[in-house]
Amino acid sequence: MQNPAQSQFAAWPYTHVSSHLNGQRHVSDTSMSIEDMAFYQKRAAETDIRELIAQCRDRYCFAHELLKPHAVLPERLFDRDMLDIGPLLLPWSHFCSSYRNALFDPQMSLLDDQRARELQRWRLFVEQECFARFTKHPDWARAVLVAANLIPEREQDRDFFVGDLFADIIQDVTERTENGEDE
Repeated sequence: MQNPAQSQFAAWPYTHVSSHLNGQRHVSDTSMSIEDMAFYQKRAAETDIRELIAQCRDRYCFAHELLKPHAVLPERLFDRDMLDIGPLLLPWSHFCSSYRNALFDPQMSLLDDQRARELQRWRLFVEQECFARFTKHPDWARAVLVAANLIPEREQDRDFFVGDLFADIIQDVTERTENGEDE
């Protein structure tokens, strides 16, 4: 008869697990709390922001090439020393927090890996909702580049605050989810 305390462990074939578990892992190893998601999002924030800036820069360059094919792009657009992700960190942090509050699913599933599921949902959300929205709208892409100090600000750029744009994304997805339009 197996000890009840051992019944919470499943077989684990990897050898790197410490010896006190006797080659087994705990059931909660595949779970993810909201704090775990916050840690993951914070750890990946700089990479995600840099990717957003790169995609917005590519969009801006493409539009610039179409509208003004013979005009020269600003040099600082490609200067890594000019890139400043600082103004985007706080809006990104609020964006991540809003995602966790509105869309994170803390429910563990018995049949699948909740950690992998939630990380995949987050990556899809960032790529399909956030990055796609910013690259779809030229004013949004320009707002990111202005916030990152890569292009000069114009008078009409003051209408677009990146934090408000992130909030719009969360609100749209939350409304679609509440209305049953998303999975």
